[in-house]
Amino acid sequence: MSVAIATYNGEKFLREQLESIQSQTVLPTEIVISDDNSRDDTLHTVSTVLDSGWCKNSGVTLKVLNNTSALGPGPNFEQAIQACSGDFIVLADQDDTWHDNKVEVLLRAFAEHPGALLVHSDADLVDANGQPLGMKLSDGIGFGGDERAALASGHSLPAFIKRNLATGATIMFKRELVEWAFPLPGPELHDGWLALAASLVDGVVFIPESLIDYRQHDNNQIGGKPTSAADSVVAVLKSWRELTEVLARRNLDIENLVDRLGPRVSPVNRQIVSDRLAHNHWRIGLPSSRILRVWLVLWGLLRGRYKKFGRQPHDALRDLVMPPEELLLRFLRRTSKKPGK
Repeated sequence: MSVAIATYNGEKFLREQLESIQSQTVLPTEIVISDDNSRDDTLHTVSTVLDSGWCKNSGVTLKVLNNTSALGPGPNFEQAIQACSGDFIVLADQDDTWHDNKVEVLLRAFAEHPGALLVHSDADLVDANGQPLGMKLSDGIGFGGDERAALASGHSLPAFIKRNLATGATIMFKRELVEWAFPLPGPELHDGWLALAASLVDGVVFIPESLIDYRQHDNNQIGGKPTSAADSVVAVLKSWRELTEVLARRNLDIENLVDRLGPRVSPVNRQIVSDRLAHNHWRIGLPSSRILRVWLVLWGLLRGRYKKFGRQPHDALRDLVMPPEELLLRFLRRTSKKPGK
């Protein structure tokens, strides 16, 4: 079993994470770290905590990849995952801490669900100092009733085709899933793409038990707390043209993934995918003018399109108010810059 860690200027919290991996009731046999050209003491921390003596005594092989130029979070994790040799791969962020039974519980879930390809758990949200925020990850990202039911049923595609529910830091998956899902298409993040591929063949299992402390701080690439009002406003002021380009690209990527999986995808799941892609095509065809778009969006809401095939009210709100271009956002960015910057 391999652990894949992507690091970048992570010295502040990395020691705690590595020590929590060392404290597991079931140790990995391999730890792969892909460092994205860190400028701090990240690699020194790795060599200090995971020293040759501990690795030898524990039967753990350490592999460190040092990028000469930064790849970015998704490609860096992809590189770490591709370098893993274990039959099972578990992901670790550089700034969290694992509960000491995490690996044991995840491996047990695979034993209890032989058809599983990917298992993910819940997490406890903590602040930058590791203090509890009184909230679980599933609450922070807003698991809805339908989504929880889909996860519990084992037929999770109706949820995952709309959005990712499996946060990378909580995931363990079988290596064969990598061969189906990789290379990552374009800007897709590793966790969501792996989870979508597994859900297409009904291979996702969710454990509603918190197995990590998921740290929330200013430098999170992706956090687990509810989206702030300011972030929500920025999201709906982005370019409609850009959104439709993203939808078109994602449709193509999903079609290619389904083709790659072939007969592994059931007719039921193929229909779910077809409905979602058709909904995206409908959204792409909406007018760029908000005045012309609003009546069609309201029609879609009344007909239940957004509830059945998309994310309601999230997608509908964006479709109602997104401007053709990011004119207001560009203006705000320019006016917020200080002189001389």
